Amino acid sequence: MSFGDVVNAALEAGTDMPVALKCRVIAEAAAALDFAHHAKTEAGAPLELIHRDVSPQNIMVGFDGSVKLIDFGVARAANKLTRTATGIIKGKYAYMSPEQAWGKDLDGRSDLFGLGIVLWEVLALERLFKRENDTATLRAVVGAEIEPPSKKELTVPKALDAIVLKALARDLGARFQTGTEFKKALEAFLTKQRLPATKAHLAGWMQKLFPEEARAQLPAHPEPSSPGERSSPVLKP
Repeated sequence: MSFGDVVNAALEAGTDMPVALKCRVIAEAAAALDFAHHAKTEAGAPLELIHRDVSPQNIMVGFDGSVKLIDFGVARAANKLTRTATGIIKGKYAYMSPEQAWGKDLDGRSDLFGLGIVLWEVLALERLFKRENDTATLRAVVGAEIEPPSKKELTVPKALDAIVLKALARDLGARFQTGTEFKKALEAFLTKQRLPATKAHLAGWMQKLFPEEARAQLPAHPEPSSPGERSSPVLKP
């Protein structure tokens, strides 16, 4: 189920996804981006793969607590024979980086900006750059003021603001440089705040929010053996 659908379903149920679990999803998505950004060909040459379409719809959350990044449909690999020309914009405008909105050459830090937008929105529970039309949206991406999410939603710890705003730095040098760096910052926040956010915590919350869907997709647990029965062969001396 997409991250956006999960957050919306929780709100419709009269609750909200815990901040810690939102951070867990983003941390795992950052790890997935890091893997893609550092992928190599069989010969060992860097692919320099850039997703270019990071959004809540392309981050999938499983009932087992897994997180996957999907839809590399507009991704660009540096070693492709046919490359997208500079100046041609692809992706969802409201989740673009400033350099992507300008049609400039991109690297992995552009994806991390998009992931920062997703984090800001799921914390603040409103859109960050989306405006009345595409032109206004692109103008917001490159120049709109970005407020700390804790000012929008009181449940967001102020200690998280610095991480979000670093992900959303328009200056490439001030932004997270790798997905691993982004993930480590979130992990440090969770540890310092002592917030439960393991894969098991995420799985338990997902299964509680979507009990029927989880039962349909997760493998059934075997019935426990009755007293006197053995579930494994008897070991002989």
